[in-house]
Amino acid sequence: MKQKSLSVPRLSRLEYVIGVIKEHGMKEKITFNDLFETIKKIGFSIEMMRIKTSGIYRDITKEERSTKYQRKMSNQTRETIRLLKRWGMIREVEKEKATYEWIKGKVNPLLTTTNQKGNIAIGLYRIAVEGGEEFIFPSKYPMLLRDGTINGTSGAMDKEVLQEKLGEVTIKRKINPVSIDVIVDWMEFFGFSSLFQERKCQGDIRNIIVSTKAVARMDEIKNLVRFIESSNDKRVNSILKNFAQKHELKEYAVRSIYNCAKHIGYVKEQNNTCLPCTKFNYSCFWDENTIIVKEENGHAKILQKEDIENICHKDYEHIYVCTDFDVSVNEFLSILIHETRRLCKTFYDYAWIHEIKKQILGYLHIPPKRFDELFTLIYRKYGPSIIETAIVQADSLGLRRIKGKSVKPIIIDGKPIYRIRVRRDYL
Repeated sequence: MKQKSLSVPRLSRLEYVIGVIKEHGMKEKITFNDLFETIKKIGFSIEMMRIKTSGIYRDITKEERSTKYQRKMSNQTRETIRLLKRWGMIREVEKEKATYEWIKGKVNPLLTTTNQKGNIAIGLYRIAVEGGEEFIFPSKYPMLLRDGTINGTSGAMDKEVLQEKLGEVTIKRKINPVSIDVIVDWMEFFGFSSLFQERKCQGDIRNIIVSTKAVARMDEIKNLVRFIESSNDKRVNSILKNFAQKHELKEYAVRSIYNCAKHIGYVKEQNNTCLPCTKFNYSCFWDENTIIVKEENGHAKILQKEDIENICHKDYEHIYVCTDFDVSVNEFLSILIHETRRLCKTFYDYAWIHEIKKQILGYLHIPPKRFDELFTLIYRKYGPSIIETAIVQADSLGLRRIKGKSVKPIIIDGKPIYRIRVRRDYL
């Protein structure tokens, strides 16, 4: 495999890659101009969304006609092509005409009906990993973040610390600031982490990254199964606490291992009790959010059903399971109510949605997209009877706060929601 560049392409928004695949994935050949026109449309929709959520109006149609905007989109097209090449999705066939062709078998899975309805982001992650993007291998970024701790909270890390540690295990030196920004944006898009900003006492901004996907090595899962088999007390909380103490693991790391073990069928939970199993659950291969990866000698391979059947025990330390945490609507609603009440200063006050989101993602470790889905489901189903929203007036202090801090709302049916309060504690 060709040695990758030490710096990644400056394309933090993978929406461009997804848009290009959806529009041109069925073609045999594509040109630079084809990609440029597609990226220009996607860039325009991104800018429109930015205007809607920033509280600052700009005449984007006038900008779109400017030479500066055309040059910006041209650079974005070059970076998109560079990324597609880096991940082994396209190759150049005619340099003079700037013509490219898709590499067989790479983008087809992303064009199927199943992936369009499901999680297309995780499909792109599979391609990136098999394309040799070592920074985002399960053993690198996800595992470092899983084992990290900040302010006593496990599964989280300061961005500067992650930048240094990730560089040590990949390129043997600190990653440059632009590359780490892009990698963090990629992993948020893939659903592996989320970035939050926290103001320090001195007024400086601290960037905190929270893990939002369970990751575990197969040998860790096997150790957990053996531990459950040998334990007399099989209550879930007791098992996780004792296993963490024995192997000197953080609380979040043990939760991740346990969740992965459940998803691949080595453990099942019944009446708050752990029951070990010895049979692999192959249904996880049809779960779009679960990935099983084998890493060896700087290469990574996404395992299929037939690969699992031929695994040797000595390979367990090279195999990683990545999956989502299971969160029910009722569990999410209970924590949403609790955090909203806690952040409201008075009974009639409203809490900022981004602050609620930060607390819940740090506690449940779910991707931001999953938070938005669950919140939207509850809001549409119960509406003002449970969740009441506050209007942010154009001349209010609230809007000035939005402009100054780039607060991101949740958009439901075209309406941005910045602040909420709960009207009662039950359905």
